[in-house]
Amino acid sequence: MIIGNTPAAPSDLVRQIVNLAVNAGRIIQSSQTGFVHWYHRVLDYPTHDTIPIYENFLFVLALMRERTAESFAEGKALLEKLLHFQISDTGSSHAGNFPLYLHEYPDCKDRNVAANVLPIFYWILHTFPVVLGSPLRDTFHRATERLLDYCLRLRHERPHFTAALKMACAIRALAALWQRNDLQQIGDQWIDELLLQSQEPGFATWYIPADMGEALVALQMVYTDIRSSPWAHLWELAERFWHPRMATYVGPGYHDYQFREQPAVTLLDLIMGFHYGCYSYRALLNGPHLLAAALIHPTGEPPTPLTLPAAFDLSVAGRRATVRQEGSLAYSLLEKLQPDPTRDNAYSAFRLVWGDVNCAHTLVCQGGNVQSIAYQALEGGIDLIFTLPEEVPTEVRQRNREVSFFLDAHEDTQFVVGGHASATTFQMGEKVTIESAGMVITLCASLEEGTGHFFGHIAKGNRTSQKHTTGDGRFKAYDWQLFLRTVDRGPVCKIRASLRFSYGGTP
Repeated sequence: MIIGNTPAAPSDLVRQIVNLAVNAGRIIQSSQTGFVHWYHRVLDYPTHDTIPIYENFLFVLALMRERTAESFAEGKALLEKLLHFQISDTGSSHAGNFPLYLHEYPDCKDRNVAANVLPIFYWILHTFPVVLGSPLRDTFHRATERLLDYCLRLRHERPHFTAALKMACAIRALAALWQRNDLQQIGDQWIDELLLQSQEPGFATWYIPADMGEALVALQMVYTDIRSSPWAHLWELAERFWHPRMATYVGPGYHDYQFREQPAVTLLDLIMGFHYGCYSYRALLNGPHLLAAALIHPTGEPPTPLTLPAAFDLSVAGRRATVRQEGSLAYSLLEKLQPDPTRDNAYSAFRLVWGDVNCAHTLVCQGGNVQSIAYQALEGGIDLIFTLPEEVPTEVRQRNREVSFFLDAHEDTQFVVGGHASATTFQMGEKVTIESAGMVITLCASLEEGTGHFFGHIAKGNRTSQKHTTGDGRFKAYDWQLFLRTVDRGPVCKIRASLRFSYGGTP
């Protein structure tokens, strides 16, 4: 297993990425049914009775890419069983699609299943047509055509961008495989439409790590070298926002989740780990997410690490943003223009990342009761300017926690307030010093405009983007929270938070 910054040969990387997917499937495979059992929501108990279609098709592809007689036989047997659950009733609006779980057949509650499964079908047909043998090859070909017809009908329903891109690229790739000019025209036209959409000023999908990974595996079906394709801008952003030393995404925190103490693993972690020849420790922890590694294929792009330090100014959905990378740390800034309840939970106006492949530590500005957030990038740190809403909050549902920061709860984290170690409260104007995993951070809040009385607190808690809050994580806190509590204030109020930080030194 490759953990760290030791490069590996391309053939070794392919073998290991496939082994990751197979092993992930084995762990959740039932010895009674032979299927992969998993439920997409986190449960309060470890038993998973449901059999998901998508993960089982991924397992089939992973078994076939393992390229042994035993894995081929197992993959074919599993594939044949799964095909029986395709909706074949031509009178149904779901004809050609699959249910989300086997027990839901013939109900189809998620049209995105088709978008996820069609690329798997393409790779099986492209790579293993001989291995399938007759009559399974003929059966599978007809199933692919039915699934393709369903995806063509979905085109007019304006699916989510990454789902649309997966379907468009799969249609274009199948057209080349089957030498179908009619499909090629449809695929090319759809891809061109999506390309134009991705270049619009307000487009923000590229700043969501999960969607960026899904888009890259979709484009691999059509382009052997994405960097030299019309989608080169996506690959350029992926390399800008990837920190090889920490093996993690460090771009704008537009929609970024946390799992326990570290950033949640997405397909982007697996793709960039494969590209650079090294993975973070968290990306290799066994879990169903590793099944998607079966979709990753070699491309022609050699790694081009950034020359550090490097800084980028950009616009994310009309918001000003800045990303800066250094040798052992990186930070991103993303202004907030107005409250957005649909996105605020995973929206980070400031995100500082440091560490290495074994652990990526983060400090984020997230949540709170804020109308807007502006920023200033300075030498050795940043300033955030919070504009509070005119409505003065009450104690109800913690709405008076208006400015909030979260730091992963590393065991050696220390807080010093005004020279006092292990303090749990602070006042406006007091310097809070944080030492955590080699990083030294100072935070000082001051009143920028208006009047008000605020009180600062340091306590255990979970950032709003924490995903592991059920099951064994229900009563656990994975972060330290530093927040300003409003005692009283006027309707016009701005707060400035000055942060200075240094890895392995004194800010």
